[in-house]
Amino acid sequence: MLPLLLVLSLTTPIPADTPKPDWYSDCGWVVRVIESNGQGWYWELDDPDEREQFYEVCRQVVWAFTPERAAALGAPGTGGPADQIKAMAVVQCESGLDNMANFRRWGDGTRGIWSFMRHLNWTDRLHYPDLDTYDNVQASFLASVMVYGGVNARVDAPNFWWWWSCSRSYQRPLRNMGIPVPESSYCPEGSYWAAVRPGSGVAARRECVG
Repeated sequence: MLPLLLVLSLTTPIPADTPKPDWYSDCGWVVRVIESNGQGWYWELDDPDEREQFYEVCRQVVWAFTPERAAALGAPGTGGPADQIKAMAVVQCESGLDNMANFRRWGDGTRGIWSFMRHLNWTDRLHYPDLDTYDNVQASFLASVMVYGGVNARVDAPNFWWWWSCSRSYQRPLRNMGIPVPESSYCPEGSYWAAVRPGSGVAARRECVG
């Protein structure tokens, strides 16, 4: 009977908004929720190297998406495992958890794991001019300001629509865990695209501009 109960406890899906036990680290709980819902494929968690990288990046990211951080930034009642999983999904989609992937792909125009567009200058616009967007911890702080701080009046917090180019990629694994994902993404004004080099954001450009 005990082995059966143990198997059931490990295979029963865990809702992403379930409070984590005191004896779990944030990243341990995030991984358990992901794997219990059969969504480990998205982060390639069966590969030991990819799993190690997930944990390494996760520890630098998930602290920025807690209820305490959300409340401090003006979005009380949000934050926690569901938002932490969504944050990791955005980072996986944007950069494959690699803080220099976009630099190698696009040059200096797209920066860090969150793909901050350099020409949009979010560090200055959000009054954190000294933040290093290639430092995952500092970049995650800036991302949490954008998600919880209400900087986009068109979208209610939590504002993960900022990463609109990735929405279609991470919709499926998140929805399978009961995490809300917008049906479609916010498209910038037409003038935005004038500063985006050809070949960057191809799918998003097609969706927004045609």
